[in-house]
Amino acid sequence: MTKLQKNPAAMTDPNQLCKSCADFLAQRHSAMLATTNTAGIPYASYAPSVCFDGDIYIFVSELATHTRHLMETGQASLLFIEDEAQAPQPFARRRLNLQCKAEEVTRKDIQFSQVMPRFRETFGPVIDVLLNLNDFHLFCLHPYQGCYIEGFGRAFELEQETLRQICLN
Repeated sequence: MTKLQKNPAAMTDPNQLCKSCADFLAQRHSAMLATTNTAGIPYASYAPSVCFDGDIYIFVSELATHTRHLMETGQASLLFIEDEAQAPQPFARRRLNLQCKAEEVTRKDIQFSQVMPRFRETFGPVIDVLLNLNDFHLFCLHPYQGCYIEGFGRAFELEQETLRQICLN
């Protein structure tokens, strides 16, 4: 089992917690995205996303502010959050927050040809249209720190090794 630092007030089996977090992430197809420019000015947005080989990928246009920020700083924070309509209590929505290093994957990289079928499978034929637009870039977001919140008093700090396992599922 990978290491998991947890809130002592919320005793949970680490294996069960990882499964719960992985299942939660598998149901999400877009992430809230926080980036900053080189001056540290923040910007919030979102991007469709897929998990592949322990990392999270986004395919975004260079016309978008967040894409320029990713290219400049190589940093991002992602938030995956339970739909408000499905949450019994808005103050306690399930969510996964990830701090990530961002790395562009060029169209010539083998990784590009491995990941794009996952985008096609998840988002359909629109991906074929976007692939023809040269302003779209694939980014690999490597999570290195995270926090999974299941509800009131159930917040769990996640280490890098655990995050890779969660993103593999």
